[in-house]
Amino acid sequence: MQMISRRGVLAGAAALIGLGAGRAEAGTQAFGRIRVDVSAYRASAGSVSAARIAASLDGALRRQFAGRAGVRNAPDLVVSIRSVRFASVSGGGAFGFGSGSGDSDEMDGEALIVRGNTVLGRHPQLLSQDAAQGGSGLDIDGEALRLANLCNNYAAWLARAI
Repeated sequence: MQMISRRGVLAGAAALIGLGAGRAEAGTQAFGRIRVDVSAYRASAGSVSAARIAASLDGALRRQFAGRAGVRNAPDLVVSIRSVRFASVSGGGAFGFGSGSGDSDEMDGEALIVRGNTVLGRHPQLLSQDAAQGGSGLDIDGEALRLANLCNNYAAWLARAI
């Protein structure tokens, strides 16, 4: 029977720490500015709902990327939203977001890492979540809560990914 040496244990621990450090680097890129672009969505859905999405997502991105934004000489992050769909569990969209399908609320977009007019990286992202996750469809503020929850989760997944 072979005994495990102290050196072997230390080498194994160092390897595990190294693997963990590699994962910790994901989601740490810094940005100069973070902007939300809802122009593609606005063209299909209207300015009122686009403005609400932009405001909610902007706040969620600022919270999720706190400490990673406002860095000098860093590229900018532009999050462009193409579509937002709410499941019809609440009886239709008061904001005009659309009827959705099934029991899922969805947000589809793409994050661009840009410096000036040059795109340095792209990260398309589709978030689909259970419509009930944002609150009851019977709640008077139900759709506003669902939108806030959708934006918070979209921003959180994006912050982990880039």
